[in-house]
Amino acid sequence: MVPISSPTAQHTYSNQGTRTVSVQGVDINGLDNCPIATTEFNPISTLPPLVIQQLKVLDASNVELLYTPQENILYQLEVQVNGNGNFNFIKNVGVSSSPDTIPNLDLVNNYYCFRIGSVDPCSNAVVYSNTVCSISVGLEIQDANNALQWSTSNPDNSFRLARQVENENGSTTSNPFVTFNPFVRSYNDSDIFCNTEYCYFLEADYGGGLSISNEVCGIAISTTLPDSVSDLSIRIKEGQALLDWPDNAAVIDNYEITSSGFFLGKTEESAFTDFLNNRGVDNSCYVITTTDDCGNVNSSKEICSIFLQGTIAKNNTVNLFWNNYTGFESGVSTYQIQKFYSDGNLTTSQQVENSFEEVDDNPNEQIINYLVTALPVSSPLEDAVSNIVSLVKPNNIYYPSAFTPDNNGTNDSFNVRGRFLAEYQMQIFNRWGEMIFASNSAENGWDGTLNGQPQQEGTYLFNLEAVDFAGRQIKENGSFVLIRR
Repeated sequence: MVPISSPTAQHTYSNQGTRTVSVQGVDINGLDNCPIATTEFNPISTLPPLVIQQLKVLDASNVELLYTPQENILYQLEVQVNGNGNFNFIKNVGVSSSPDTIPNLDLVNNYYCFRIGSVDPCSNAVVYSNTVCSISVGLEIQDANNALQWSTSNPDNSFRLARQVENENGSTTSNPFVTFNPFVRSYNDSDIFCNTEYCYFLEADYGGGLSISNEVCGIAISTTLPDSVSDLSIRIKEGQALLDWPDNAAVIDNYEITSSGFFLGKTEESAFTDFLNNRGVDNSCYVITTTDDCGNVNSSKEICSIFLQGTIAKNNTVNLFWNNYTGFESGVSTYQIQKFYSDGNLTTSQQVENSFEEVDDNPNEQIINYLVTALPVSSPLEDAVSNIVSLVKPNNIYYPSAFTPDNNGTNDSFNVRGRFLAEYQMQIFNRWGEMIFASNSAENGWDGTLNGQPQQEGTYLFNLEAVDFAGRQIKENGSFVLIRR
């Protein structure tokens, strides 16, 4: 019997078998008719310590605790601020308490360590759980750097930092954990792209309990200029300039291409086509301005295409000249001359330094085409290629000032001759303007007769109309003297 004034009863059991306890209230001097309350439990020799399995920072003022309490044990939740001083009682917790949200905290300026005591009401002895501390993380967005700092007590082993990156399509990429020793409290993340959002949180183990920090997010910035385009290939082909350069290491918003101050266009790719024919130019100089995702701008030096020019003399001596190509960062190792006739097939190819001269005596080809290719010392890009220059050999129209049709085998006919003549029409007139001879071949000259009769000595006139292999119209007229001996 327990007096009503002493509602706490104590009893020591000899073993840990299951017990049933019944309690019934008895009204003094009354009938024994109060209901009986019954419960079963297992007596234990010592109270088991509880384990806080997880602590998670929910926001700036709330944390969530996960633990698994047993029935019939008195648990008391305690807290310590910033790892200093005594633990203070918060509340009693029971079987239905977990998950347990602890409110009204200042997690921006403090961290909190929690433990749960298993209390023996008979002896007032307390067995404590593991101590798990919150991790408060702050993020400062700096130039080309995301600076992280955190406060907490030293965990049992390493910190683990998780990073998530928001992609352009709205999806999220999680990077592998970065680990730090328990004494580290900061980390600078410079492996970032500007104008990209990054989110971070920390994890650490405290006596078997996982602590998860708050998540911090920020959009990276940078004032670092992107690399300028310093390696550029310019290839002239069919009235177009094809520009190529290596991809930039930074995240590029666009490239802007200008030529002699004239805006040509923008591209997100590391290539651009300039339609030279639309602008009426044979060669161009380009500046490529690179803009990254943060709006930082860097411009290349001016780089000019190879502009090939040439001359050809009456004796078929060809001279070619061109500007040095400065687009390759490694420089030019050599120049290659390629030669084509009118059929377009490659005739010769040879490597030269800075100039080129040759004599082309091919009697069947009037038009010669050349182009120059610059070969870099070292570059992942294609070779730079010049415009094609077409040189036309002179037709060299010539005729004698006099001839002697005396059948001695020398200078017996009057001929107007030349090279590379595709069409030919010559007429000869006497002093009265009468046409006395016509020929459609340079080999068919006038022998000084008309209808088989020798013509008298004197001055005669000729008129030539012809077309050479290059399609050029030839009109030549003059006078000559017929001399008889």
